[in-house]
Amino acid sequence: MYIDDHKYQKHCLEMSRSRGHPSGDDWKKVKGFTKFLDIFYQITLNFWGTFYVTSNFFFHELFNLSFITKNSHGDDVVLIDMADKMQVKFDKYWGDFDNMNILIFVVVVLDPRYKMRYVKFIFVNSYGILVGNLRSEKVMNTLTRLFNHFKDSSSRTSAENLGGQFNMLTESDSGEICKSQWEKYLQEEDNVGNMNDLERYLIDDMEFTKDLNIVAWWKDASKRYPIVSRIAKDVLTVPISTIAFESSFRNGGWILDSYQSS
Repeated sequence: MYIDDHKYQKHCLEMSRSRGHPSGDDWKKVKGFTKFLDIFYQITLNFWGTFYVTSNFFFHELFNLSFITKNSHGDDVVLIDMADKMQVKFDKYWGDFDNMNILIFVVVVLDPRYKMRYVKFIFVNSYGILVGNLRSEKVMNTLTRLFNHFKDSSSRTSAENLGGQFNMLTESDSGEICKSQWEKYLQEEDNVGNMNDLERYLIDDMEFTKDLNIVAWWKDASKRYPIVSRIAKDVLTVPISTIAFESSFRNGGWILDSYQSS
């Protein structure tokens, strides 16, 4: 372009009279810079996806961002400066673990490709063994409380439905229901020492399907993990952000006129 396009020559000279057209080193810096920005663009697409579940992706992207901004060191002063500013902004919103919504981490445990072992692995690598284990325990406690809440809710619903059935059924039908409930009670008594479906889910083998449809997976697994599947149905559908996608890359700030500001 510099040899054949005179307008390009003129533009380069006007932009920088001392250096002229971009050198090979300049293009190498541009290549690294665009690769760096592309990571953030792809992460933004995941956060603002409209037609697919995104909540189980957020944990991975969050720690990828943290790793990238902390390790963006090189010869390009502009790139380093931008990464430092990104780190300040990141720490402002995501630097304090205690202020973060624990469901961000719970939803990763509900992804059969990762479960609790992956969350603990990331925490230990990011925060050290002591702090990582404490934060892993906090996530597990939250999930256990959710499980107990859904379990109690399910028990109350079953009892209410059973009472309604007795009012509507004949004596012989009621006898069959009593027998069925008695058999179920005996089965539960025999399984007192066994694991609940949350414990069973956590120790079962993980999935290794790369493009897993997590919603379809939980639909199929609902009979095996009935209570955990109800948690997954509620938590997986929570959108990560309600901010418009276009707002992510705005150059200017939001400007309010005097009337709106009043």
